[in-house]
Amino acid sequence: MTRRTLDLENGMLFIHDAGKTTIPEYRDAAFSFNEWGVSIRAKHEQEGRCRVTLGLLGEVALALRPDLNHAIRTANRRVTITLVAGEPVMTLPVSSDRTRLSIWLNDPNEADEIVIGAEPG
Repeated sequence: MTRRTLDLENGMLFIHDAGKTTIPEYRDAAFSFNEWGVSIRAKHEQEGRCRVTLGLLGEVALALRPDLNHAIRTANRRVTITLVAGEPVMTLPVSSDRTRLSIWLNDPNEADEIVIGAEPG
């Protein structure tokens, strides 16, 4: 499990396979997603920092129902989180070429706490 506090440029966070950067286009919603990744709208850097937790589902799962359950392709077997500039800020090795992500936000409009759990899927 990894936990970091980040400044999210344009309030965006992207989750995808380490070798694939085809991320979904932003829509006016908390999540946008496709088979390659998930985009999350969260607290803009000018409004404050965002705490992000990434780990295996069994390590990070919350008692609440996730805000999103979605499987992505992970051919390189690493889930990577990047910011708008494209630089990786967090990476998690996974055991499968398809990974189910469970994601919790503490606020659907301006989350400043994001928890991401991964499991084979």
